[in-house]
Amino acid sequence: MNLKSSVTVIVPVFNAELHIRKCLESLLHQTDNSFDVICIDDCSQDDSCSLLKAYVPLFQGRMRVFSNEKNLGGGASRMLAVNMAETQYVTFLDSDDYVSDDYIQMFCEETSSSPDIIVAGYTKDYGAKMELHGPVAMPWCLTTYSISCAKMYKREFLCRNRVGFSSIRCGEDILFGLELFSLRPKVKVIDYCGYYYTFNDKSTTNTMREGMERNVAEIFSQFSSWVKADSLDGYQWQVIEYTYFANMINALVVYSRKCGRKTMDDKLTFFFEDYKTRFPDLFSNPLLRFKNAKGQSMKIRLSVAIMAFLNKFGLDRFVYKIFSL
Repeated sequence: MNLKSSVTVIVPVFNAELHIRKCLESLLHQTDNSFDVICIDDCSQDDSCSLLKAYVPLFQGRMRVFSNEKNLGGGASRMLAVNMAETQYVTFLDSDDYVSDDYIQMFCEETSSSPDIIVAGYTKDYGAKMELHGPVAMPWCLTTYSISCAKMYKREFLCRNRVGFSSIRCGEDILFGLELFSLRPKVKVIDYCGYYYTFNDKSTTNTMREGMERNVAEIFSQFSSWVKADSLDGYQWQVIEYTYFANMINALVVYSRKCGRKTMDDKLTFFFEDYKTRFPDLFSNPLLRFKNAKGQSMKIRLSVAIMAFLNKFGLDRFVYKIFSL
């Protein structure tokens, strides 16, 4: 690999033959070439692997391609590559996404203070329109803003703390972000949206919609098994509770939209039983009040505050059911 490289771009690939060219071309056109590329083919059943190998010579020794023996999922594939990388920093790029020409340059310019994590925003590409999503401040940039891409990580920090992704493939980034947050990393947030997330209605996130509330619960169970409870202070637990509630609202309102009243009843029964067991004091959390969630995105801040307020009067079930119709 290139000894002058300062960052490794990690690209997990699964059945991405329609998008991988655009992804890799965006890396070939970077204004700063001090980076390596590791692509992990996760048992693709299309022509992805051949396309990856065709690009290796174009990167002139800075690109490696590996193939998994069995399908592991994006999270596990990323962490395999993290352990293979030879650079100080790593960043993740999904195979159906792409980046601006100055992407590497913008991040590398922020490494002088040696942060553990650099956080940027991203741009959602719907084809006919672009939608900017600017980054939010700590702690939300690692919790409710759980996207693992559009960020750069100090490789040694990830490896030393054995940070990883959930085995649950829809929402696997949530666990990764919670683990990072619990470690109190040195974070730098930059006002930059050069990562382009391509909206794909056939992606894992957009197809595995059933039972998302159970996925959220399982992810938080995995986090509880990973973290040492006495290592977290009261504020950290409040943030974790908030993140749980925000993700449950997303599961019930967005992922369960038009699921039907009977299905929603089942989902709500599960949610209410789960939070009473997991976070019995959830609705006394001061962060659930709008004025206290400073730095949070307006959309999440409003939805959490409204649903918490309605819970006080027993009206939240009614609102959830409206979204099921």
